[in-house]
Amino acid sequence: MNIITSSIARSLLQLREMSICRCDMIIEVVEDERDVAKDEIDFPKLKLLSLYDLENLMCFYSGNCILKFPSLEELQMKNCLNMKTFSQGVLSTPKLQKVVRGRYLEEKWWKGDLNSTIQQLYQEKGNFYQKASTLFGKDIKQICRGQIPDEPEVDQVKALEIFKDESRSIPVEILETFHNLKSLKLKASSYKELFSCGNDDKCVGTFPELKFLQVLICHNLITLLPSSTSFENLISLEVQYCNGLRSLLTSSTAKSLVRLQQMTIKQCEMLTEVVANGGDVEKVVVFRKLESLSLDCLENLTSFCPGNYTFKFLSLKRLSVDNCPKMETFSGGVLSTPKLQEVVKNGLDLYGCWDYCLNTTIKQSQKMVRNYLLRKSVFFVFVDLINFTSNHRNF
Repeated sequence: MNIITSSIARSLLQLREMSICRCDMIIEVVEDERDVAKDEIDFPKLKLLSLYDLENLMCFYSGNCILKFPSLEELQMKNCLNMKTFSQGVLSTPKLQKVVRGRYLEEKWWKGDLNSTIQQLYQEKGNFYQKASTLFGKDIKQICRGQIPDEPEVDQVKALEIFKDESRSIPVEILETFHNLKSLKLKASSYKELFSCGNDDKCVGTFPELKFLQVLICHNLITLLPSSTSFENLISLEVQYCNGLRSLLTSSTAKSLVRLQQMTIKQCEMLTEVVANGGDVEKVVVFRKLESLSLDCLENLTSFCPGNYTFKFLSLKRLSVDNCPKMETFSGGVLSTPKLQEVVKNGLDLYGCWDYCLNTTIKQSQKMVRNYLLRKSVFFVFVDLINFTSNHRNF
């Protein structure tokens, strides 16, 4: 999630170049250590900073310390699409006059200072089509105290990102503030549950307009969507790197996802099932509009739902199952997938094992993948043996 702590950053007095590339989970470069009293971080000799292909990077530093780069002459950026600002505090870059960006680093940008330049680069993205706002942990506390941010106007905010919030759950005050919210992204926060009001029901149905929900690197979460909340307008659901999750949602919540079209679950180490048994009398769950379901790198996933439920996927056209070694069956009950004609597993289109039954196909695909991996391992053992014999034939 980060490269160095703020205390280590203060010790890098001879550092002249820093290059960070292809770190999928990195959120910020320097982690803020709030227990450290010092209010300044200085990189006295750093001349070149390169940030490449960091899809979740939001900033270089989210703390309030003063950042000083007295020698920085060039900042190179490529494919850092979520980076909205360089730092939250005071920033000094007296020698920096450009940010070099683009696929081949041919674009040069400068808007007077580094933070303004980064913010302008973010807004120039083609997909920045609606008012968006990013809240850090300290912003959440301000809103809870009644200090509403001025820009952008909260009534106009349709896309919201919450980053490094240490609350147990999303405060109700936040939900009530952004009442036109359509897209919500939660990153690197300490939530144990979402949208919880305890004994207070006033947050139920707070997101009538929410269409996109993305949750990244929230390892304390146990269950994503509780049964007390309805998401009837949700279209897209994406969950990645939430290692504490054991199930994604209850069966009653699943029934409320009547407009869901896309679901992606990736890199959740403890997840054993997607839909948990909710004790329903009516054990039928219908996904009317779900077209794409992706399950990736879920090492403990055993099935989509082990309970004796009837699942109807009336629009499902694409199912991708990658690196889910314990998934031997899709569901413990009756399945209906009238439009599904293939399963993509470990990047392979498994046309050959489609048996017009999803449970049977999952079993056959697991067998195919195991046989493939076995043949592959035998082949490499054979190649290693040949190489060993060739290299030692003179002895």
